[in-house]
Amino acid sequence: LIYQKSPTGQEDLSLAAVASMRQQTVRGEIEFHLDDVVSHGWQANRPDLYQVSRSERQVIDRPPDLFVQEMIRSLASPPPRNLREQTIPELLGTLADLRSRPGRRSLKRQISETLVEVHKKISLPATSMVFAILALPLGLGRRRSSGRTWGFVVSLLVILVSYTLLTAGEQFANRNLVPPALAMWAGNVIFLVLGIVMLATGSRLSVNLGGWRPAALLRRRAARAGSDPRKSPVEADAAVKGAGPESGVDKRRSSSRQRRFPSTIDRYLLRYLLGISLYIALSLLILFTLFYAIELIDDLSHGDKSVSLLLPYLLYLQPQILFAYVAPISLCIGTLVTFALLARTHELIAIRAGGIGLFRVAAPFIVASALVAGISFAAHDAVLPYTNQKANQVRDEIRNRSPRSYRQPERRWVFGSQGLLFNFSDFNRTRQEFQDLAVFRFKPGTFDIEQRVFAAKANWEGNGWLLRDGWTRRFSADGEQYEPFGSLRLEGIDPPDYFVQDWKAPDQMRYQELRRYVLDLEQRGYDTRELSVGLHRKIAIPCVPIVMVLIGLPFAMRVEKRGPVFAIAISVLLVFVYFATLQAFGKLGEVALLPPLLAAWAPNLLFSGAGLYLTATSRW
Repeated sequence: LIYQKSPTGQEDLSLAAVASMRQQTVRGEIEFHLDDVVSHGWQANRPDLYQVSRSERQVIDRPPDLFVQEMIRSLASPPPRNLREQTIPELLGTLADLRSRPGRRSLKRQISETLVEVHKKISLPATSMVFAILALPLGLGRRRSSGRTWGFVVSLLVILVSYTLLTAGEQFANRNLVPPALAMWAGNVIFLVLGIVMLATGSRLSVNLGGWRPAALLRRRAARAGSDPRKSPVEADAAVKGAGPESGVDKRRSSSRQRRFPSTIDRYLLRYLLGISLYIALSLLILFTLFYAIELIDDLSHGDKSVSLLLPYLLYLQPQILFAYVAPISLCIGTLVTFALLARTHELIAIRAGGIGLFRVAAPFIVASALVAGISFAAHDAVLPYTNQKANQVRDEIRNRSPRSYRQPERRWVFGSQGLLFNFSDFNRTRQEFQDLAVFRFKPGTFDIEQRVFAAKANWEGNGWLLRDGWTRRFSADGEQYEPFGSLRLEGIDPPDYFVQDWKAPDQMRYQELRRYVLDLEQRGYDTRELSVGLHRKIAIPCVPIVMVLIGLPFAMRVEKRGPVFAIAISVLLVFVYFATLQAFGKLGEVALLPPLLAAWAPNLLFSGAGLYLTATSRW
């Protein structure tokens, strides 16, 4: 269906059985090639004149949109470079020009933005020197027991703080809240002073986290209970298993305890995994939140919106970040880092010596991931649809979009629940009134218009619509029947609530709501491939934590001697490959190269199967 309206008031509606679209790369025009076309043409001020024509093939040219027009114009005459594209001499020239203009107060923001770019071009290269000075005392003060993990964590922390100060300072300076020089140099000055003071005093920045590790806590508890405080529960159980023949009864009891779930080792591993995963999850949550905040700070600045809008947006976004990204990623990293740390303290050797199999060791990790998957599914079905919709509404307000962009009246063309097509210029929700309402009824099983009803106004009264000042047209093989009316009552069609209901994306619907919506569209004959993929992902995505643990287990066997940093790197690589595969299969399902069910579940099946196979063939 293609609707066109000319400047003279002529309106055309073309309905085609098959259509293809081509874009001219030179002019940017779009060509619609239509087959088996029925065209309806009319003028609003002349309802008695109506044209219906048929053609086997028709080509409709549409002019390029504003973006394409601007692109063509810029190619013909390149626009002047913006502030970030200018060199320092060019920026100084721009600054001098702004200061020489009359009405300098009105140009205060432009002057601040130019000064920010000048200081940024100097402060960013100086950051490398500042980091080198700060790295000296940090490197010298690195604890031997922490190794490369300590350096990796501190480096990420310094980079994060520096990037936050730079980005936030730029936005505050652009809004004339902070002097540009202070905003761009604050991070460098802070880190430079800190590095010089640490070098001059010989102090070392170190944090002793060993006392808070699960192993240390359990050893202190064992010491209070009167056992050997130097042995972890893993080593203690292994010692029982390796005792002499006189302790056969104890070994059988210990073996029985190991078969139960959760055993002492299970609880020990779960505490280890929980502590590491929570630490990683908190770090990732902060990073993702900071990323989304920085993305919208520029929109707040240019749209003159209050910074207070940023807080509710980030709050509504937390469930999506947590259950879609943070939970599976933190479990994957936590699994690999747990094995790496257990290998460093030789506790994996004690587990093997105790005769405990790899899949038995993996049991607490899989159970924990299944529990997270269950919570994730409940959140995806009950919490995320509401919070995602609220977050999108706040984001639209920040970006100066209509807050009704998720409402059906904004579309103007709405398919009713009975298959009718509604078109209107305006709908007043309070008065329940349409302006310029057109109702199209199609022939069963075809896309041909059987009847068209037009009314200048339509109000909801009782259980039907009362149409005023309009006309009806019926189209049949015998010809066309035209009949004007002063008032006409239509009953049995959609009430006002249907036209003001929320227009939601798949991630803003619950599973059953999206399922009903897909079935409704399928009954009307619409293409639902993309929505069907989203429907199956409603169940597949919450299972990602289990997939991350299963694919991480075989790699955990290979990071024993390489340390936690290598484990983190492998985890990041696995997560990147998985989510890239997830997106690729989703696109294949949307373009009908794969069934929607397979497109949604194939990444989970591939990675889970690969993880189980590699785990079964791993050397333990």
